[in-house]
Amino acid sequence: MTYKGNQTTWDKLSPSLQQKIDTDLSGIRQTVTNNKTEVTEHLAKIATTENLGHIKPDGKTIKVDPATGIASAVASTSYYVEARQTAGTTTYDVNIPDVTAYKPGLTILLKLLENNKQGAASLNINGMGVKSFIFQTYAAAVQNAGELQGGRVYQLVYDGLYFTVIGVQWVSSYEGGTDLANNPYILPSYGAVGKVDAKVAALQTQVDSKSTKDVYTINIPLISGWQGLAQITREDNNMLTLYLDIYGGTRTGGTKIGTIPAGYRPVQTYSMYFGVVTTASGSVSPQGAVISIYGSGDIYITSSNIQHNIFIASSFK
Repeated sequence: MTYKGNQTTWDKLSPSLQQKIDTDLSGIRQTVTNNKTEVTEHLAKIATTENLGHIKPDGKTIKVDPATGIASAVASTSYYVEARQTAGTTTYDVNIPDVTAYKPGLTILLKLLENNKQGAASLNINGMGVKSFIFQTYAAAVQNAGELQGGRVYQLVYDGLYFTVIGVQWVSSYEGGTDLANNPYILPSYGAVGKVDAKVAALQTQVDSKSTKDVYTINIPLISGWQGLAQITREDNNMLTLYLDIYGGTRTGGTKIGTIPAGYRPVQTYSMYFGVVTTASGSVSPQGAVISIYGSGDIYITSSNIQHNIFIASSFK
């Protein structure tokens, strides 16, 4: 029942009708009160920035996370800046008013405005402290020269200690384990190529500095009291040259002077005659003295006419 009127018309109504209207109004008031209570209870369960959550079918709210945790991380923004390194350093100093602290997940899009300097790159935001750059795949410092290029935009993500440069891979100079001939799509590292180039250049330098033939000279150990210089030289055509300038040893025939090491021995026995030797009696022997070199490498005095020092420079195969 709906009543429209004022106090005067109300007074003209019968008591039974007034009671009926009062009863109906009381029911309406109770319904409104109940609805208000229910709305208030549900408002308490609705997720807000202070009370994140989701209402389950049974009416209970599941707490997700306070606003300072995951929610704030999800709402984080990448900041785009352009910079060149501060004079005398390898650090990029930038100002970003919205950044008040270094927090994990902080993302910076940095465009480099110049060719980079030598040294490990780093970032300093609002003067809050220098943070180094590291590779995405390896915890090593990112060098400016050769690894970061001017004019490019790099994504930097702070991990709590460093800024990781996304997409910049660490390349090892280790070369080995892969046969490139059987894997045509695998490229060697720049370090491997550099080492090969250096080796080729070194070999070329050796070739340019040598004559048309290689010469190898060794010393021959002396025995039987002989002293002085005893050497033999082998050239790349296997030609041998014996050089003796010795003195003071046993001079009788059949005396062994020394042994030539393997690799420098003649293919057959050679005998060398030298000088016109004065004998002990004062007569002259036109035959001179004889030094023999055997295929075994042994060097012998094979005559008894030697009275003084021995000097020989002789070549053979």
